[in-house]
Amino acid sequence: MMKTLPLLLTLGWFGLYSRTFADLWERWIRWDSEMAHGLPVMLIFVYLLWRDCTQTTWAEKRAGRRVALVALAACSLMWFLAALINIQIVEQVLLIPILASALASLYGWPAIWQRRLLLLFPIFAIPVWGSLNEGLLSLASLVVGESVRLMAIPALIQGNSIYLPYGHILIADGCSGIRYFVIALTLGYLIAYLNGYKEWRMLPMLLVAGFLGLLTNWVRIFVLIVIGHYTEMQSSLMEDHELFGWLLFAAFILPAVYFAPHASSSSAGPALSARSVPGARLAIMTLLAVMGPLLIIVYGGHFNRIDRPAPISDATPTNQPRMPMMVRAPAGALTEINALGNTGVIRTDHYWRDSLEDKLVPYLPRLFDHELWQQVTQTSVNIDSTGVSQAVYVEKGGRRRVVQLQWFEVGGQRTSSRTWAKILQIPATLGGRNEFSIVTLQAECRRESCEEEAEELQRHAQSRIVAVTRPDQALSKSR
Repeated sequence: MMKTLPLLLTLGWFGLYSRTFADLWERWIRWDSEMAHGLPVMLIFVYLLWRDCTQTTWAEKRAGRRVALVALAACSLMWFLAALINIQIVEQVLLIPILASALASLYGWPAIWQRRLLLLFPIFAIPVWGSLNEGLLSLASLVVGESVRLMAIPALIQGNSIYLPYGHILIADGCSGIRYFVIALTLGYLIAYLNGYKEWRMLPMLLVAGFLGLLTNWVRIFVLIVIGHYTEMQSSLMEDHELFGWLLFAAFILPAVYFAPHASSSSAGPALSARSVPGARLAIMTLLAVMGPLLIIVYGGHFNRIDRPAPISDATPTNQPRMPMMVRAPAGALTEINALGNTGVIRTDHYWRDSLEDKLVPYLPRLFDHELWQQVTQTSVNIDSTGVSQAVYVEKGGRRRVVQLQWFEVGGQRTSSRTWAKILQIPATLGGRNEFSIVTLQAECRRESCEEEAEELQRHAQSRIVAVTRPDQALSKSR
């Protein structure tokens, strides 16, 4: 039994942190998700760990076992805090160091370092890759746009929109190629691991695999544009090209997998009988591992009780001014829109949660309609010690230009960064603040530079920030 103890601990890892794995399961079983391959990845990981347990010895060494216990305690507490605040991506990322530090507390860090590539394999089943979607979409738009120009296909190209004589092709978020990219990386990593490659030999394989995944997507989009052009947008592929994409992916990847270099299989020596892990050490490790899940059971219900009533109503004000460019804010907000002088408009989307089961900061997708508008510039300006995002947008197929200032308010704190907005959930929740707002100021530009409108919006933004800061400071002092 002791030979398979690492595998048993891994199965216990699934059970203890079932809250997080349940969230991952919801992503894994969605075919259209970039994480649809997550379940096979975890099954392969369990098999590889079982194979490692039966073929090699998990030799015990003292090196760093106490440090591993401290790391396990820290990771377990951080997981509890992330679960309490309901920041799922932090919960999910912490799963790997929790497992690694738990095993290191029993066998020492040398055993973990020897199996580092195996223990890192589950990263391909965790949705950290979604942050690459925006960049991959921009790259796909650039590559495909240049390919269309080189082929002399008559088209107007504006960002991710390609206007053909017979219709409009939008390179949407789902066309970034993130799924092909991540799956190709997963296959490359798996092949490299099975061949016994170390990092310096694995890196070139990952680069080739990632490039093939991206190339598949670029060729797919380009072929669809060519088909759309020559069939006057009447081909059935213009509506349903999911299967076409996967067939193309197989055509690129399968030959690469077949011709990938294979290391000569070295016959592994017989596994030595594993010595028993001292019961006291196993008990301490188990106690630290269950600390986070136990704390969320004990204290989760207490923090989930939010006694203060929501300060906003569900009724949306009527007769509001029209935004120069519509803001695509997440659903569930109370939206207030007010005029700023003759041309400016300020929009505030208020959110309030009634329980910590709800997210304080909702999922923040692209907050403008990229089918109708293209972002041409984006900078960060400092207004009264607050970082504010300032961007200029141009209407696709038109000449209208709009300058926009935007930031987020999380429990009285302000930021223009989505990442920091997520992090600010922690002090907001611990301080009993359960409000979140998206503040957007816009003005239509009279000149191409938009300088005058930007300066005017900055003055209005400063007035808004000062007006909101004073009540927040008074509230903090009263506490």
